[in-house]
Amino acid sequence: MLKVVIDTGVFIRGIIGKGSSRGVLEEFKKGTFILCISPLIYEEILGTIARAKFKEIISSEKIQEIADLIKERASFITPSEKIDIVRDKEDNKFIECALATKSKFLISTDKDLLSIKKYNNVNIITPHQFLKYLHSL
Repeated sequence: MLKVVIDTGVFIRGIIGKGSSRGVLEEFKKGTFILCISPLIYEEILGTIARAKFKEIISSEKIQEIADLIKERASFITPSEKIDIVRDKEDNKFIECALATKSKFLISTDKDLLSIKKYNNVNIITPHQFLKYLHSL
């Protein structure tokens, strides 16, 4: 089964229903791929969607639904290897998780991550590119 890491920005855009990010979350809900996630990424996603600026857009029920879905279907891992290649040091956790889980893709909308393109065997691509890949199978 295809293993994938999704960054926080893609989750936020997907939850509020924006473009290809929404499509990525729909594919996750369908079970098209295994979402690989670390506790740090999980905390960041929930912390971000709970911020005041999203209160009017994302209900507490929706936040709970997403939290439950991730807990129920995602594969959790705490990476042991630390890397330091992304300009924004906070984003290294996504690549660390992808490496630890041997994920084929890291789906991101972050320019710093996307500029890397590939790290070891992890392809760093946009939600649109990922959906295009899925539809080519």
